[in-house]
Amino acid sequence: MSLAVAGDTVRIERRAGTAQRPLIRVSGVADRDGVARIVGEPLMAELAAAPLESDEWLSEDLIGCEVVGVGKVTGVVAAPSCDLLEVGPDALLIPFISDAVKQVDLDNRRIEVDHAFLGLAGPPPEHP
Repeated sequence: MSLAVAGDTVRIERRAGTAQRPLIRVSGVADRDGVARIVGEPLMAELAAAPLESDEWLSEDLIGCEVVGVGKVTGVVAAPSCDLLEVGPDALLIPFISDAVKQVDLDNRRIEVDHAFLGLAGPPPEHP
């Protein structure tokens, strides 16, 4: 698999560690100086080479989705502990965590949240 890092294309030569803390060796980085050059740089892979799991979404795919009873997602903010959905005209921030976000339906462009967990008034009842 190829990755882009620090303006270069590199190939993964070895992978170890865990899914949460992977350790990789990449081509062209053979010593401490090479490692120091890329520390903190993002590793970018083509989406086709790293497909999403069923419970993963691209941030841009969430923009425009209707958060039931709250409003439309206008942005996604990367925060230190989790991403935040920016919703509605007041830019309400909703943490993108399982306690707050109950379901994401990209086909219907809807996101269901736990209003009680978020301290929000419940959504209006749906009429058939």
